[in-house]
Amino acid sequence: MSQMISTAAASSRFQLIFNAALKSYQKQTKKDLIAHPLASQLQSCDSTSAILAVLKEQVQEFDQARSGDERLTKWLIPTVNVLYAFSAAVSEGVGLVFSPAKVIFAGIGAAKDVAASKDTLAELFERIGFFFNRLESYTEVAPTAAMTNIITKIIVEVLTIFGIATKELRRGSAKKFLKKLAGRTDLEDAVKKLDRLTQEEARMALAEVLKITHIVRDDVKVVDGKVENIDSKVEDVGNKVDDVGDKVDDVGDKVDDVGDKVDDVGNKVADVGDKVDDVGDKVNDVGDNVVDVGGKVDDVSSKVDDVGGKVQDIGDRVQSVDEKVQVAIDDGKETRVVATEAKSIIQQMANSVDHIQWNQIKQLLRAWLSPTDPSTNHIIARKAQHKGTALWFFRGSIFIEWKSTGSLLWIHGKPGSGKSVICSSVVQDIMAVCDAGSAIMAYFYFDFRDLKKQSLHDLLLSLVFQLSTRFSPCCDILHHVYKTHQDGTRQPSDDTLKECLKDMLRLLGQGPTFIVLDALDECPDSPGIPSPRHEVLELVKELVDLHLDGLHICATSRPEVDIRAVLDPLASRSVSLHNQTGQQTDISDYVRNVVNSSPSTAMRRWRADDRNLVIETLTERADGMFRWVFCQLDTLQHCLPSNLRQFLNELPESLDETYERILRGINKAQKDNARRLLQCLTVAVRPLRVEELAELLAFDFQGSSSGGIPKLKDDWRWDDQEEAVLSTCSSLITIVPDDDSRVVQFSHFSVKEYLTSPRLARSDEDASRFHIDLEAAHTILAQACLGTLLRLDEHADVEGFPLVEYAARYWVDHARYEKVSSRVQVGMDDLFDSSKPHFAAWLRVHDMDVRWSSFSHTERWAVGSPLYYAAFCGFYDLAERLIMKHPEQVNAISGYIVAPLPVALRKGHFGVANLLHKHGAVVDIRDDGERTPLYTASANDRVDVMQWLLDCGADPNAPNDTGCTPLHLAAAHLQLETVLLLLKYKADVNPRDSDGLTPLHDTMFNLPSLPEGQCIDVMQRLLEHGADPNACDNNHSTPLHTASSKGLLEVARVLLSHGANVVEKDGKGRTPFQVASSNGHDEMTKLLLEHGAVAQP
Repeated sequence: MSQMISTAAASSRFQLIFNAALKSYQKQTKKDLIAHPLASQLQSCDSTSAILAVLKEQVQEFDQARSGDERLTKWLIPTVNVLYAFSAAVSEGVGLVFSPAKVIFAGIGAAKDVAASKDTLAELFERIGFFFNRLESYTEVAPTAAMTNIITKIIVEVLTIFGIATKELRRGSAKKFLKKLAGRTDLEDAVKKLDRLTQEEARMALAEVLKITHIVRDDVKVVDGKVENIDSKVEDVGNKVDDVGDKVDDVGDKVDDVGDKVDDVGNKVADVGDKVDDVGDKVNDVGDNVVDVGGKVDDVSSKVDDVGGKVQDIGDRVQSVDEKVQVAIDDGKETRVVATEAKSIIQQMANSVDHIQWNQIKQLLRAWLSPTDPSTNHIIARKAQHKGTALWFFRGSIFIEWKSTGSLLWIHGKPGSGKSVICSSVVQDIMAVCDAGSAIMAYFYFDFRDLKKQSLHDLLLSLVFQLSTRFSPCCDILHHVYKTHQDGTRQPSDDTLKECLKDMLRLLGQGPTFIVLDALDECPDSPGIPSPRHEVLELVKELVDLHLDGLHICATSRPEVDIRAVLDPLASRSVSLHNQTGQQTDISDYVRNVVNSSPSTAMRRWRADDRNLVIETLTERADGMFRWVFCQLDTLQHCLPSNLRQFLNELPESLDETYERILRGINKAQKDNARRLLQCLTVAVRPLRVEELAELLAFDFQGSSSGGIPKLKDDWRWDDQEEAVLSTCSSLITIVPDDDSRVVQFSHFSVKEYLTSPRLARSDEDASRFHIDLEAAHTILAQACLGTLLRLDEHADVEGFPLVEYAARYWVDHARYEKVSSRVQVGMDDLFDSSKPHFAAWLRVHDMDVRWSSFSHTERWAVGSPLYYAAFCGFYDLAERLIMKHPEQVNAISGYIVAPLPVALRKGHFGVANLLHKHGAVVDIRDDGERTPLYTASANDRVDVMQWLLDCGADPNAPNDTGCTPLHLAAAHLQLETVLLLLKYKADVNPRDSDGLTPLHDTMFNLPSLPEGQCIDVMQRLLEHGADPNACDNNHSTPLHTASSKGLLEVARVLLSHGANVVEKDGKGRTPFQVASSNGHDEMTKLLLEHGAVAQP
């Protein structure tokens, strides 16, 4: 019965809350839900199961529609009819700055087909269903007013989201709706609000649990109060003893003493007052009462019996009190245990919530930065370590002192001396300390084989992300950078990342923090000022110059001149590997292990003295280079005892000579394949998989067409792809696992270095033919990639083309290298011919435009034109040919970046932009949110693009559909250089957006997230150029109202110094003083009073 009552009560509570939400929604949208046919169904939902049933019905509609017609009006009619009532009043406006979708709708824009997008919408229903499941538990007991308010708000947001979504659904086709949905700022804002409310819901739920704990605690207080009440009643009984005294203050725990002493009352009335003192705290005025008692001795005898009876009654009551107090004490103890356990559970829940939020932020930061993973290199280096290697180093004083006292440790050695192996051991050693919670570490491996591991930018991204995952305050620092970059819509500069890293290291302070960097020499010392390597070395110097006692930096490299010039003065400790006795011992142990355990038939025939001779000779000649020893042992695998001594007498002197011998020894029939394979490995954008490299060997480059595009020979493909690769030059390459595939790479950095060096180019013809010219190597890969893509059509099975994914994604990188595009012009023209199937097939495999969908303000109603993609890639000659052939494409609206000119500017291809402008490209072309390229460039702080546009006549005052101008954006993000540029080109300093806000208002938009000093700098320039300090927005709020509300004291001083009105009233009739006072900003109120404000409540 009680269960039925409880269920009915819960249903009633649910109905009240849900109806309140409907009324709130009706009030906000001015939509009469009662008049809608659905009203009765909605209002009859008295439980979560009823709501969930509606949701499940819609999900079923989705499932049934997966194979149906594309038009959503056919397969979503039930959803539209049910929910369209909520959509009429939804705003069509788009926010000032679009943030990349980090909520559930992020996947819609990138969905490759309608079915995938339907899954995303179904996920929305499921997500809302989770909320209603939680709601059921909240209504089992009467929720607080605050909790009810949160629940009501969430339901309203759910209805709002349904409203926006279904309103768009009624407009037509699935693809258009789904693509547009990803760019809907109002929908994103609604979901973000729902996310915030859900977080508030979680916190409120914790508060509800805490409230229950408080109720339990209060129950203890109630018990204590009842005990006190009983005590007071005992006191009242004592007060009724007429002859004992005028008042008994407190019976207390000593009432028992009254019963023990009552027998003496008759004969010793004068002593009654003294004895009653033991009952309570004190008997007031006992002396006076004794005189009165003495005068009435005759009456005492008759009253003693009455007193005795009353005292007996007191004793009985006290007995009951004792028992109840004991029960209360026992209950109190139990309650306190329950309260303690509840508090512990609450803390665990709070910690879990914090942990979940931290993980969510880390995922957000990872998606924003896309840092490279150094652990792959670490794992490979660990596998290369021979047991016992470098024990001499870790047991030596230099490493021990560095580990305990910090500073810079530089480990250097010749090529192939095992620096990366020692570095991996250092990382492994420090990892053990970090796992014990005694230190924090970030590490990085520079890698000549991976373009994502060769620059300062890649290093900084990796270091700051690693530190953010190790220590939550560091995560807060990086998250702040994310927020100040428009919630990740802009990438951080190297300078920003540097300061972020330094802030993290300063925060870690005196605690041990380890930064380990391997192979600085593999960071290119390429032409340019400064070179990537120089930038990295400058960072190392800046970190050392922080003089942080807890900072330990370890770097490994070759002793190159430029590296030595920087690190020698900085390193308090250094180790040179080539002259270490311990290094020689390691080499000797390595050689001994190989010759004694090799499965080689030839080695197994060696005698003991042969083995010892090999060990001694190689150790002596190695000069500390494991790589040199490895190459000799690889050749010795096939050396019979009869040839052994001759081989050892003719050992090459260096790695260069070793590699030259290997190249000369390549089978003549394989020389062309080997050269092509080495070329591709040298310039590949990412490590090539075995099957990809084997496919490259199946192209007939000799029989290429006139356009230079090779033909793929199916009968040249090998069944055993690894054998195809290794049969060419196995001594110079290696195959290593990489996630779920196997990739081919040079066996050592020194191999690539030698192949591209002038030293090899100067060798005789047999060896120099293998010298790699980078432009020729990029041409080979560009030709192979185009040869693959030009075999595709709308029916092609991409699974049959192992190189297709690499080709579609990276052919542009190779074609853009120097003059490669001119060598593959015919192939490029064929690919960009929209009358042929290849262009669409390429984009089907990899559409480079899609990755910009998250950074775009607009939806993509159509795939970009060939000219759009030529501008995207920066192919000037191709763009010129396409303009001649298709001039209508110059201003055609397509792609996520709207048109060819905006996308050329976004990618920094100013030559192509000039070409397009020359042929009539509109500089103020607008997207569906009325945003011009200048507006977008301002949003992204692209001063270079803005300068180009303004020089070409772009309107500096062109607003978007909410009235926001480029100056509004620049002011909101405190971009001083951008603000000055716009003012230079006569931008209106007092434009108003749809909310009536001016740029001066917007300078405070991101405070306090951004520094107040930056705000003042921008504000000063605006005021100097005529900004109105008393401009009122639609709520009649001035900039001074905003500053007062946020407590921005220095900002207020600037405004006041330029004539801001201190008595201006906003739309609620409040002056800046009242606004500051209501927000508790006392210093602000003092400042305003000093400038003539009137103190008002």
